Amino acid sequence: MSYYEHDDAIRTLLRRGRLLKIDDSGTQQKADLGILSSERPKDIVRLQAHGFTSNPPNEAEGLTLAMGGRSDRLLFIGGEHKEHRPKDRPQGTATLYDDKGNEIFMRGSNGINMKAKKDHV
Repeated sequence: MSYYEHDDAIRTLLRRGRLLKIDDSGTQQKADLGILSSERPKDIVRLQAHGFTSNPPNEAEGLTLAMGGRSDRLLFIGGEHKEHRPKDRPQGTATLYDDKGNEIFMRGSNGINMKAKKDHV
């Protein structure tokens, strides 16, 4: 392996991708992604943290991790949708939200605020 081949592997290790379709029926979520204009990898494992799961809407963005710089070893990390993410939250706070406008907002020393679209809490 030449020096430049190693650089290419590092340069292609992380890329931005968008979610085209997700399968949440198995033991791991599998995603079909759009990376570059012509790249459409399918059945890519989406990593999630223990104790929390989500099913992001199509067009959500995240990172693809190509282990060893190889496109046949992709993982999808994240799945944030810029149009649904609550904005202007104070530093140190957290919000659990969905794409319909429901929220649980942990407001630090100001307690917790819940907002339900259909008045069911």
